[in-house]
Amino acid sequence: MKRSILTVALITALLGLNLGTHASTLKRIEIKKENSVPSKISELEVHGNVEILLSLGQEEKINLEENEFTNGAYIQKENQVLKISSYSPKKQVVWVTLTTLNKVSLYDHSSINTLGRISVLDFSLNLYDHSKANLNMDAFNASFSIKDQARANLRGYGEIVSFTHDYFAQIRNEDFTAGELTDNSNQKLNSQIQKMEFTPKKTRFMAIHSAQDFNYFRD
Repeated sequence: MKRSILTVALITALLGLNLGTHASTLKRIEIKKENSVPSKISELEVHGNVEILLSLGQEEKINLEENEFTNGAYIQKENQVLKISSYSPKKQVVWVTLTTLNKVSLYDHSSINTLGRISVLDFSLNLYDHSKANLNMDAFNASFSIKDQARANLRGYGEIVSFTHDYFAQIRNEDFTAGELTDNSNQKLNSQIQKMEFTPKKTRFMAIHSAQDFNYFRD
């Protein structure tokens, strides 16, 4: 079965680490595969009271900030999806570095922040409950689904952008521009919340094979 499950408690048992002793320190989490087939992470699914600090790099890295509730954190990798959850009263901070990213889904009171500006090709953001996303990114094809009372703060650029939202969703996008925009929502945002508006921007694209190519050819 293409699935690997890792909990902080298991790491403690294997490595002899006392994760509840030293607060505000980091521990590198190794996601081990139970099969020989390589499977890079391209999706994030986050539940509970977790804050993700996201970056893109040359290799996958996961670092967990330790606190007195860290033993309750749960990390699971299933195929290309990395699932992280923690329902402790103190927010669990996790540094995640991926080589590629296609989809992010947040639930409950979880949140995600990009460290610097990231470039992706196809990207989907799904926010539910009271989750929050603060993204600074360039994307060729991006879709945003903001449900319930979730909040999104968007910066960057999208060539082809679509979005859906619920009535009480909060969206800030003063610094986000789109070449082509489609609104799939059946209702307007709460009148007290900023209206979703994008500034069109024309771009030229040549052959795009990677996020680096996209970032290079973007006007």
